[in-house]
Amino acid sequence: MYIFPTFITALAAASTVQAIQFSDVTTSASNAKRGLLSILLGPIFKKQQGEACPAVWTEISSTLTQQFLANGECTDAARAAIRAGFHDCFNGVCDGSLILADECSRPENAGLERVCGNLGNLAEQKQVGVADLIQFAAAHAIKTCPGGPTLRVKVGRPDSDQPSPEGGLPTGHESASTLIQRFAARGFSPVDLAALIGAHSTARVRSWEGADHDWERWEYGEAFGDGDSDEDVCG
Repeated sequence: MYIFPTFITALAAASTVQAIQFSDVTTSASNAKRGLLSILLGPIFKKQQGEACPAVWTEISSTLTQQFLANGECTDAARAAIRAGFHDCFNGVCDGSLILADECSRPENAGLERVCGNLGNLAEQKQVGVADLIQFAAAHAIKTCPGGPTLRVKVGRPDSDQPSPEGGLPTGHESASTLIQRFAARGFSPVDLAALIGAHSTARVRSWEGADHDWERWEYGEAFGDGDSDEDVCG
């Protein structure tokens, strides 16, 4: 049975081709479509002849839309769901251990505590697999964010409450060469990595100072040590 390729596969297929536009990307992205599913998702049940999508997933979709969309924009909950989908898979297999083994309390998963709680409660309420729900929510969030593609998500992953090894997730301070090596060890090409990094385009950033997000010429002089006069700044 199925619901709506997975968010990882779709990112490789869509984000890479649209964002990079290199001549050799299309072939690599096509290969990624075929390869990433088996790398990340683990066992799944295939749709049987005439089998319909279980109604419970339509109910879940309605609930997630309310959480993931506000004023025509994707919410922090949607962004967290996209991140959670990757974090549940990269340490080993997409098995729901992010929630079931309380991996959300680890420093490497900081910021995911709320979405882990929400999805855990929703899985219990709707009696669906946690591993499936994490990936469904990630794909749903990608679609909910403006401009995101509609994705198919297969269900049938076994859940596990056994924690994945710690320290397997990349940090925000690693060099490009380190990231390429880390992802290559899990079967990802540099093109796949670029596609995954593209998911950060939905993110929000924190202001690093108190300028209220307006362009002010004095900021450049202050940042580069050129003084606080407008005369010191071009333009």
